[in-house]
Amino acid sequence: MIELIRQRLVPEGKVHLATDWEDYAHWMLDLFSQSSGLRNVSPENAFNERFVERSLTRFEARGIRLGHEVWDLCFQKQV
Repeated sequence: MIELIRQRLVPEGKVHLATDWEDYAHWMLDLFSQSSGLRNVSPENAFNERFVERSLTRFEARGIRLGHEVWDLCFQKQV
């Protein structure tokens, strides 16, 4: 799936990911970090702050109400 995403991205295109499930967030971070042709835009190669451009979904709003932390990732296609 990650390779398909990378192929569909324009040069320097970005894929944004977010979840309120910590285990899933770490799994995504590991998988995307190991993928060639994509780089984590986080300077620390970790999670990002919430992007202001990203819409707040009803699932995220519910998670926040329940006290869940939201984990954001952003990877950019390398040229």
